[in-house]
Order: sequence, then structure tokens, then C-alpha cells
Amino acid sequence: MERILLSERLTYKHRSGWSELDSWEEVGSVQLKPAKSILGRVVDQKYILINDKKIPGDLSQAICDTMGGSPCQHEHDCCGCPTTYADVERTGEWRYTVKLHITLNY
Repeated sequence: MERILLSERLTYKHRSGWSELDSWEEVGSVQLKPAKSILGRVVDQKYILINDKKIPGDLSQAICDTMGGSPCQHEHDCCGCPTTYADVERTGEWRYTVKLHITLNY
């Protein structure tokens, strides 16, 4: 099981491809366990996140900010870059189910 560092995006001045220029706050690290992947034109991935360090509060927004978005910096619409949408469901006090919906820009 790998670990990921969650960060919450504080400002939204820039589009996804330049989101690193916005202000972010580190929330903490959580365990990431892959649950399922379905390949095709659209890729869907499912993960279980375990807040084993007991970071207080609801981590849903930080999970969406960290795992969603796009690296695309192109000015045209058919570049093929992936865009990731994260659906987060809190399934326990310290557990989240994350479904990533990845589409390619064609």
C-alpha cells in the first residue's frame, strides 16, 4: 500500500495546468489502496484511502484537489491530455472511497 500527501487548494486563480501557481496547504499523508481499474476509452479507477494518522476533519476536498485536475497547458481542444474527476465518499470515520473518472481530451 502506498502513501500520498494530501494538499488542499486555497486559491483558484489558475486553470488546472497551472494549478501549482495557486496557494496550497498540506493536510497530511494517507494510505492509498487500489481497488479496481477499468480500461477503455475512458479509464475509471477506484481507491480506498485510509486516514491512519488520524488527520482531523473531513478530507474530501483535499482528496479531490490532490487526485483530480489536469496537467494540460495546451490552447487547443484535441491534445489528448487526461482530465481526472474525483468522486469522494466518506465510508467510515477514517476511511474514504475515491472513484477517479479519467477522460482524454479529443
